[in-house]
Amino acid sequence: IAPRAKARSYARGERPVEEGAALEGLHIVLAGEASLTVRDREGAEHEIARIGRGEFFGEGALLSGQPSDLAATALED
Repeated sequence: IAPRAKARSYARGERPVEEGAALEGLHIVLAGEASLTVRDREGAEHEIARIGRGEFFGEGALLSGQPSDLAATALED
C-alpha cells in the first residue's frame, strides 16, 4: 500500500471529501483534526464525528464503490 499512498495537506476549512463524491482511496489523518458531516433531507449539515491523528475515514465508500455518504472538513491547517 505504501508505494501508492499520497500525502496531502489541507488548510483549515478545506474539504478533502464532499458528500456524494467518489473517493480516490482511504483517508488517514496524519496530523490535525477533521470534522465528518452528513446532510439531512432538508439539506442541513450535521457533524457526526471528529477524528484526529491515526484515525481514518472513507472505508465504506471505498469498499462499496458508492459515492461518499459524508463530507470531511479540516479543522486546522
